[in-house]
Amino acid sequence: MKKLKIHSYVLIIAGLLLLTYSIMVATGSIESGGILLVGFFILLAIGFSGYENLKGYVFAALIFAGVVLS
Repeated sequence: MKKLKIHSYVLIIAGLLLLTYSIMVATGSIESGGILLVGFFILLAIGFSGYENLKGYVFAALIFAGVVLS
């Protein structure tokens, strides 16, 4: 059985945050969902850093997190 790296788990958590944010938007409770979106982009950047093909997108994900935070 192949072991999953920590970066894979971080990407799974990021996906769950995005899913939770999407559900919050769909139900209309968007006012407290911003922190989930920031967390998604930060965890996405951390997850991308574990894969050689995706390392170029780490900075872009962090920029998106900063934009969402402001």
